[in-house]
Amino acid sequence: MNHHCQTGLAALLMTGLFFVLHPAWAQTQTQPQTQSQTQSQTQSQTQASGTSPSAPVHSTVLAVPLPAEVPQLRLRGSGQFRWFGLRIYEASLWSATSDATDRPQASAGLPTAPEKSLQAIDFKGFFALQLRYHRSFEGSAIAQRSLEEIERLGLGSSTQRQNWRTAMGRLFPDVKEGERLTGLHLPGRGARFFQNDRLLGDIDDPEFAQAFFSIWLSPATREPALRQALLGQAR
Repeated sequence: MNHHCQTGLAALLMTGLFFVLHPAWAQTQTQPQTQSQTQSQTQSQTQASGTSPSAPVHSTVLAVPLPAEVPQLRLRGSGQFRWFGLRIYEASLWSATSDATDRPQASAGLPTAPEKSLQAIDFKGFFALQLRYHRSFEGSAIAQRSLEEIERLGLGSSTQRQNWRTAMGRLFPDVKEGERLTGLHLPGRGARFFQNDRLLGDIDDPEFAQAFFSIWLSPATREPALRQALLGQAR
């Protein structure tokens, strides 16, 4: 393998947003989980590992300090992302309604064609996207890859994207295996980020928030199967 190939693969491994570059390179394992399925999974994991139920691998409770104005968020769907068979992260979507009843919202820069088989997330409401990492990554690489995906989706102007890259670079931390990064969508305000249950800070820009979460939730995402699982409609 030449130096350029090694550098390219290393760059991929430094970010939590592992989108498929070729169908044979990656596999997204997606499956929505109901509350009963999640509780059963947690009990099985507890029995197998001997860990306390107070620290489940996956819970129906979003373990971040939510602002008082945020309604109760429930697990809507989740999916595992794998690269070359390796688990990279588990993504979970939390919304005010656990079933897929939201209606697509047209917005500047987003596809406006109606979706017949899959309802989109409501960007006028509160929701949270959580990534539980199975590998360690640098925050600067996560920020850079996020910017590249936002640009690929055609969201924001060049000046906006430059400002967003700066904001993400300042906010996003390095993550270790087992840690969680959570993004909370604050409608009309922007996004709030957490590392595990620790507040990292806010990016007060509604257009940034929609662009960032669209990496996973836009119909134009690189990972439609993962999006489908997050929205609770994996088949």
